[in-house]
Amino acid sequence: MFARKRRLRKEGKFWNFKNALAVLFLTVGLSLFFSFVYIHFFLNSSFYINPLLPFQQSSNKALEERLHEKSIEYKKINQENGFIRVYLKDDSEVFFSSKKDIGTQISSLQLTLSRLTIEGKKLKTLDFRFDNPVISFR
Repeated sequence: MFARKRRLRKEGKFWNFKNALAVLFLTVGLSLFFSFVYIHFFLNSSFYINPLLPFQQSSNKALEERLHEKSIEYKKINQENGFIRVYLKDDSEVFFSSKKDIGTQISSLQLTLSRLTIEGKKLKTLDFRFDNPVISFR
């Protein structure tokens, strides 16, 4: 078997279809691997690799619509790394987790705000990033 390969190499017939295809796949695979490594380590990986980037850009618009549906007034929305910060009209802050369902968090916000209004308490911050919401008062 090895003698046949040596003979084929000497005759120049070593490059058959299978060998050429294997070299092609190896070349393409290595180039994809090294391009991924280059993008991931040397460029901003969140811009090039993050599949949620188009959703994150449009999520502010969706968040604004949902806050408007629930009649929650706000000043501005900041999208930060892993969470969304919403400044309400009464100078309180709400932190939403980007890993949880935003609709559930907004419904919880509406319920919390209505309860605090009934009880007469002023909200300073409300944080939905944890398992249970964290509330601080003024």
